[in-house]
Amino acid sequence: MKYTNSIIQMVLGLSFLSATLFCSCQSNAPQPPTPTPVPVTLKDTLRLNPSHKTYSATKAAINRRRQALNTAYAAGRITLDSVRQAFTNTLLDDIIPYWYGTDWSFEGHTTVPRSGQIACGYFVSTTLLDAGIRLNRFRLAQQAPDVEATMLSFGKEVIVLNSDSPYSAAALLAQQLQEGLYFIGLGNSHVGYLLKHDGLLTAIHSNYVMPSEVVAQPIMESIYVGFGTFYLADITWNDQLLKYWLKGVDVPLKAEVISSTFSPRF
Repeated sequence: MKYTNSIIQMVLGLSFLSATLFCSCQSNAPQPPTPTPVPVTLKDTLRLNPSHKTYSATKAAINRRRQALNTAYAAGRITLDSVRQAFTNTLLDDIIPYWYGTDWSFEGHTTVPRSGQIACGYFVSTTLLDAGIRLNRFRLAQQAPDVEATMLSFGKEVIVLNSDSPYSAAALLAQQLQEGLYFIGLGNSHVGYLLKHDGLLTAIHSNYVMPSEVVAQPIMESIYVGFGTFYLADITWNDQLLKYWLKGVDVPLKAEVISSTFSPRF
């Protein structure tokens, strides 16, 4: 009986010792470091540097790609969604990177990136033209922001947003807009592009304040937030625009009545 009790005590003692050692190892074991959050920068969402090719060579390559896509689309081998992504990438990755750093001026209308000056309206119209949208870049660039939005909508609704708070406006745009690229007119004096990517909003425009050049900026760091009225026209999601691009035909620029998708007042 004593032998049995000794065995039981020994087993209990070993169990207690094992549990103690287990807890001790758990508490004293080195823990993996908490990962440091990696901030998302524009370099993660945008191509900021142009190709090593000349601008003329890049435009020629885009034209060949467009023709191939048109043939594939006409034959039913690809959908318009494939074209949608291809055109958006053409603007963001192939054309616009050449223009970053080009000086702004109110009368600027250069056709050569980083040579001369470019006004905000001409930045939009010239990059669209060079991407393969056959439009009159002078006529588009010389319109008021709301008219430019209407011209580029090609019958789709223009989103009109009025806000007294830039924070509320940015939050609403981030919530309501689909991922993609948009033309944006601001008040009665400025235009550019607005990109929504992974929920983040980026302003891409010929900036008239320092550094007074073509830039890409998080929306809350841009002059966009200084305006109270925004006019947005789809680019990525504009099927008619994409069909004009595919076919390589002249694009009609018509100024029609603006229709509003949402127009809250904060």
